Amino acid sequence: MAVSDLTELVHYIANEIKMPLTAEKFFRGLVARVNTLSYSALTHVLSAQKDVLKYGANARRINYKYKKWAIIYTVSGDFVCIERIIFSALITG
Repeated sequence: MAVSDLTELVHYIANEIKMPLTAEKFFRGLVARVNTLSYSALTHVLSAQKDVLKYGANARRINYKYKKWAIIYTVSGDFVCIERIIFSALITG
């Protein structure tokens, strides 16, 4: 689902808003933020928000771009699974 989220976001910025360079910068920045999870995934606290917990009891969230975007992920052993990339305002509870 996260791949679909990212694809839709980048497509929207590049094609609907007509800002391809901004879309590329957004993509690169978001991927860089996700890559930080390779060494810091477990340092972020488990979420208590029900909209995040629907992705699993061990779901966590990091923010991107001044807390405008939420990257929701789970950790299983040595693996980090990015579950969703969504607009932060959509998360309640």
